[in-house]
Amino acid sequence: MSEVADFALSKDDLIVINPGPGEYVHVMERQRHGYQNLVVGITYTAPGGAPPMHTHLGEEAHVLTDNQKILYALGDEVFEMTGPYIVDIPPMVSHWFQNLDDDVAELVVIFPTNVWE
Repeated sequence: MSEVADFALSKDDLIVINPGPGEYVHVMERQRHGYQNLVVGITYTAPGGAPPMHTHLGEEAHVLTDNQKILYALGDEVFEMTGPYIVDIPPMVSHWFQNLDDDVAELVVIFPTNVWE
């Protein structure tokens, strides 16, 4: 790391994926940005937006710092969370979430082992 650009990225520098209706994710991943073992994303989840039910090989955490409501399904459990909060999603647990708020939700998603697809 010899320059700030080696370790500090703006949201505009990240790739964008569209995992489901009303959701876009800006993703920083090791393979593209030279980090050792971390994937971090910032979601843009529209009101009512939700990715489809899915799993990941590795653990995932969601962080919401605003006072917004998100509906989660983790396995057979369905529950609502109001931010600020952190939700840990174990590996291979089917999950989805939906923005219940009137404003766009920007969740930070973290995959500590670089296994996220």
